[in-house]
Amino acid sequence: MNQLLSLFLKNWMTPLLIDQEINEILKKVTRSELIALLMLKQRGEATMSQLASDMGVQKSTLTNIRQRLTRRGLIQHYRDADDQRIIRLRLTADGEELANRILETINGVLRKIKDVLTPDELEQLIHLLLKVAKVVQTEPVQKEEQSKPLYKRIHIEDE
Repeated sequence: MNQLLSLFLKNWMTPLLIDQEINEILKKVTRSELIALLMLKQRGEATMSQLASDMGVQKSTLTNIRQRLTRRGLIQHYRDADDQRIIRLRLTADGEELANRILETINGVLRKIKDVLTPDELEQLIHLLLKVAKVVQTEPVQKEEQSKPLYKRIHIEDE
């Protein structure tokens, strides 16, 4: 399930928009801000470079996210004691509370998914989602490689 959570954080928050509480949260913070909060929750604290890399964004983009979250009192940033060029980020108490609320909501959605699938189906779902994520995250392929199929059809039977 941790793999599935990581997948949602890095790539597809969209499936979670079916939950009303996530929709309400997204009225207060952007998708990028939400992901930054959750990644900081997972890491505890991070440098700007680490968080930008985790999120797959430029540091300049993360600077804007950091400024908005700092203004809202959800994160705090400070200079590294050993190297003043490094900016470290961590959640404030309000940021921690919001991140916990988001995680509880996401875990509720994941529990609903888990409850309707057998253990084998859940394992297959996770495997397939990770496989799809790899395809989505890879660099565009060269023209000669594009002729090779990137997927194969599988037959899914209804019980």
